[in-house]
This record gives sequence, structure tokens and C-alpha cells, in this order.
Amino acid sequence: SLAQRQGTYSFSPSRAERVTAQLLGNYFWKLNENFNMNFFLGGEYWQTQSYEANVGGYDFQLGGDFYSLNNVGNNTTDGSSSLLLGTGDYGIRMNHSKKNKFGYFGEIRLDYKGMAQLSFTGRIDGSSSLKQCDPVYFYPSVTAGLIFSEMFHLSNEWFSFGKLRGNWAKVGKDTNAYLFSKNFKQWPTFPDGGFGVNPTLSTATTLEPEMLSTWEIGADLRFFNQRTRLDVAYYSTTVDDQIVTVRVSPASGLSLIHI
Repeated sequence: SLAQRQGTYSFSPSRAERVTAQLLGNYFWKLNENFNMNFFLGGEYWQTQSYEANVGGYDFQLGGDFYSLNNVGNNTTDGSSSLLLGTGDYGIRMNHSKKNKFGYFGEIRLDYKGMAQLSFTGRIDGSSSLKQCDPVYFYPSVTAGLIFSEMFHLSNEWFSFGKLRGNWAKVGKDTNAYLFSKNFKQWPTFPDGGFGVNPTLSTATTLEPEMLSTWEIGADLRFFNQRTRLDVAYYSTTVDDQIVTVRVSPASGLSLIHI
């Protein structure tokens, strides 16, 4: 029986790697003595992949200093194999994960005498984790700032610096790899001991990129030769198409899905 088995041995190799490539470009254009513009463009690609395996068994026999699965007993007294296949604490398991993503991004910034700035950004991303739907998504942002204390010459003995700022932005997000893939497990109740869908693990049928939208207005005020500072902000954040896991009726053949 399992309780009579003596000694265990397991081997669990793993490897993870990440490859990243990025290309950036920047151009500064001085329009005149008061205005200048800055252009920034870039692109990037990254890929992550990992490998993990686990194999082990019972009735391990140590012959010398060499540890090997060959020293796991071939059979137990009840006739079952000591090298377990996919079940128990020392079953054979192999996992492989791979995900890649690309992005193009840019910014246009307009500056007036270093006192007022207006910036527009945009980014396009594509992710392999969303390839079953629309894997490419775009998100922009707008940022503005004004140092009104310098522009309107308001600085004095007690008021040193004043700046107003505001921004609006969207940020896109993908999800984990293989959410659309069905998970299978071995069912001992099947006549041939075969594999079937595992209803306890979730899957997805259709997903949209998650979008975080935020806006903020604020002020930076400094007094008494910048010895005292007041920084205030008011902001709001909302999430659209949030990717969550929910329970569904077992009649669907699953217990969890990603939406």
C-alpha cells in the first residue's frame, strides 16, 4: 500500500527567460525664441517563456552518492508502479508557458518659455494573450501645465511659486497567457482512464483589453521663499472591460469563466 512505501525522490527542473528589444527616437525643434516642440517615438517587443517539470517516485534506493530516478523502485508490493504518472504528491508534471507583446508609442510636447507645456501621447499595444479576440488596442493621454506665478509675475515676499496642472489618460492592459485554453485532467472514472475538460479551472470565450481611465487637476503652491509648500489634487479613476473570474452554472460544463 501507499503507506508502506519507503523513501521518496523528486526532480524539478525549471527555466524562465525574458527577451526585450526597444528602439527610441527623439527630435527637438525650436520654433522661435518662445516656443519649441519635442517629438518622441519608440517601439518595443518583449517575450517571456518558462519551462517547468516535476517527476518523482517512491521506494527510493540510495546506492552510493549518485541520485537518479533509476533508483526509484520499479514496483511495490501491491503491484503498482512507484514512478507515478500525473497523480499523487510525486506525479509527473510538465508545464510550458510563452507570451509575447509589442508596442508603438509616441509623444508630442509643446513648450512656451518653460512656463507652459502641452503634451499629447499615444500608444498601440498588441498581446498574444488576446489573440482569440482583438489583440491590438490603443490608448492616449493629454497633459498640461502652467507656472502662472512666472507668466503673470505674481511672485513676491510671501508667494514664491504657483503651478496649475491637469491630465487625462487611458492605460490599456492585457491578461495572462492561455486564458482561452481549456484545461484537461485525467479522469479515473473514464473507462479508458483518459483525459477530459477540468471544470474546476476557468476559461474564457471572449475578452476585451482592460482600460483604465483617469483624470486629475491639481496645483503646486509654495510660500516664503519655498519654505512652505501646498500640493493639492483632485482626481477620478474608472476601469472599463475589467477582466475578472466569475462562477457559472455547472450545467455549462464549467464552474468558472473569465469575462
